[in-house]
Amino acid sequence: MKTSCARRAACLFAAAVAAVGVGIGIGVGSLAARAAAPAYAPVTADQSLVFPSDHGSHPQFRTEWWYVTGWLTTEHGEPLGFQITFFRSKPDIDESNPSAFTPHQLLIAHCALSDPNRGRLWQDQRIRRAGLGLAEAAAGDTHVWIDSWSLQRVESGYTSKIDAENFSINLTLRETQAVLLNGDAGVSRKGPSPTAASHYYSLPHLRVAGAITRQGAADGVTGEAWLDHEWSSEYLDSQAVGWDWIGINLDEQTVDWGTVVERRTSKEPIEKGGWSLFPAGYPAAEYRDPIFASNVRGNGQDAWFGWPSDAELERMRATWMDSVDPAERRFHLRDGGVRIDPDVAVLREAFHVEADDVDGARLGVVDEAGRLVLRCAGPARRLDYGPDVVRLRRRQLCQ
Repeated sequence: MKTSCARRAACLFAAAVAAVGVGIGIGVGSLAARAAAPAYAPVTADQSLVFPSDHGSHPQFRTEWWYVTGWLTTEHGEPLGFQITFFRSKPDIDESNPSAFTPHQLLIAHCALSDPNRGRLWQDQRIRRAGLGLAEAAAGDTHVWIDSWSLQRVESGYTSKIDAENFSINLTLRETQAVLLNGDAGVSRKGPSPTAASHYYSLPHLRVAGAITRQGAADGVTGEAWLDHEWSSEYLDSQAVGWDWIGINLDEQTVDWGTVVERRTSKEPIEKGGWSLFPAGYPAAEYRDPIFASNVRGNGQDAWFGWPSDAELERMRATWMDSVDPAERRFHLRDGGVRIDPDVAVLREAFHVEADDVDGARLGVVDEAGRLVLRCAGPARRLDYGPDVVRLRRRQLCQ
């Protein structure tokens, strides 16, 4: 839900900015109002984030947003997903215009509640200019609101109240850990140019409690959420096409080795002691020999835990074993021979190993139950941005 809602909110944001431009032209009726366009603050690496002040609005920057996503469970056991987003935008207009109706700051909000049991996505949005008692984004700490919609930071976390069409949300989000600075100490690069960056931090694992209503029917809810707060004055690089955004909650269970050995053999579902993701790895050099490296097998029930099934991988292995000439074996494991998984090219680029060490290796295959069995061939290095978020996440999981 996070990716789809992010795209929807981004489209809403773009449309609203365009609407502001049209509104300015109609209301002022003169190019003179644009004569003193604002100077936007830049994102610089030497500007350290300071809290709680950086929880608040940064009106000198062009764009800013507070983004909360999470999952909920109702008191009747229904699963729900939710998203609450507030955008702030500083339009490119004359800052000296004294009119109270001049939109020096534009506020946009979007909210969604995914309801799989009912097969419905509840959603609504608001757009207002700041001021006039209609909307505001406070500096110094988080308090952003439009009409009866609000997100405010309190002593133990946040509160959010949304009175939307046909549904409402009233939540308390309690912090469980310190602020997580993204990128390089809170400066998140979005492209090759140093200026293509934002200030960006997150608060993951917020404990959620509160109530929702759907068509007037109220339910108590609990759950977990993630908050992102980001601000910048730059648009995307001219060569950039955008980005994909995915959020993954992992349930870490630290156990003794004996329990791991016992649990990894289970083919039961998660709620009965099974698992859905099985990271496994060997030293990179051992991938040179597919005969003894069990992590490059795809022979189903006879394979390594996870029981991956991959007929093409098995055919490659058999062809390699039937070859006696080293040059021929290398041919069968390279692009000129039998098919090699495209992730191998990413593996060579992302991991600190020689190309020869990863020939024939795969980042992951899928077992008979459709579960991903993740492969790690060496220590990963961290990258702050890249063309393929899924592969970046794989690299981080392999650290």
